[in-house]
Amino acid sequence: MHFRTTYHSLLFYKRIFCHFLQMPIYAVIFRASKSGSIADNWDVARGMRDASPNSFAKKFATVTEAKNYIKGFNFKIVQNAKSMNVVSGDKGVKRKKIKEDQNNSVISSVKEFSEKVNKAFNDLQVSLTCFPGLSGFCIKQLKDLNYEVIGKLNEILKVNETESNKDVPLSNTTNDHIVNGTLPTCESILLSDKVVDFHFNEKKEVIIYTDGACSNNGYKGASSGAGIWFGDSHPLNSSFKVPGVQTNNNAEIYSVIKAIETVKEIAGLTKVNIHTDSEFVIKCMNEWVPRWRTNGWKTSAGSEVKNKEMLMMLDHLIKSMDSVSWTHVTGHSGCHGNEEADKLARLGAKHGY
Repeated sequence: MHFRTTYHSLLFYKRIFCHFLQMPIYAVIFRASKSGSIADNWDVARGMRDASPNSFAKKFATVTEAKNYIKGFNFKIVQNAKSMNVVSGDKGVKRKKIKEDQNNSVISSVKEFSEKVNKAFNDLQVSLTCFPGLSGFCIKQLKDLNYEVIGKLNEILKVNETESNKDVPLSNTTNDHIVNGTLPTCESILLSDKVVDFHFNEKKEVIIYTDGACSNNGYKGASSGAGIWFGDSHPLNSSFKVPGVQTNNNAEIYSVIKAIETVKEIAGLTKVNIHTDSEFVIKCMNEWVPRWRTNGWKTSAGSEVKNKEMLMMLDHLIKSMDSVSWTHVTGHSGCHGNEEADKLARLGAKHGY
């Protein structure tokens, strides 16, 4: 009986592990030609998107989901679109030439796969903590194996990048947690009798994705929401209705406020690395707020600073932390963390007070 229970438990964990190793699929939508195509990695999807004006790409778990998404637009599915000239209704529009770079494609695949492996190990480790009779030594062995596998993948990645003629910036891949060519450390913290994993950069700052959203921004009836994202299925992923003025900028600021409050008050962490697509927030905190604070929260023209209350709150929070750094990500470009934070922000905009 005990053997059967153990056997089925191991099968369960095997399914979890295999699920997280699945590579994402991308649906690329060509609005101009009313067509779409399927790509099996981000480099190919980005190439097709950039080669045709008024196009975008969206990530899915399976080919079927990607095809259904294209069919939902009543668009035809184009096979092998990267080698075809996808023609739009506008004549005379010059298409960018899609460069086939096999080395860069391999690099991107390794990066994406290494992040999947890392996440699978971390989720498996959390699941196994509930497995009866499993010693702490076994958990340590699993963690050591994780570091060894990821370390080898990272070595391969660095060799391939050296051999490649073109340096592919890591921020443009879907491996959101890879920073400056290195994978972050993953540490487990006990929160309310539950082991929770957090990703840290090389400065020991916890990595958080934030985003703000506002429906009808600038118009009557506008509604703002904020989202914070730590990782897939993370218990601290949250969405919030933004108080006060309902604008997109206010929502972006509020999302960072909630991110810092969450790690400080719930996790007891005092170093954060904010990943955001808002250049406005980054410039505010790095350049403008110090001047506004000195000028009594007045602009150089002497007028009141917009979003003053939110910015003052964020400024106060940052001063209470040991370290707050910023990483800008391009919005709606296939960055998984940014896309998930955006979903949470949009959900928050729909909430009532």
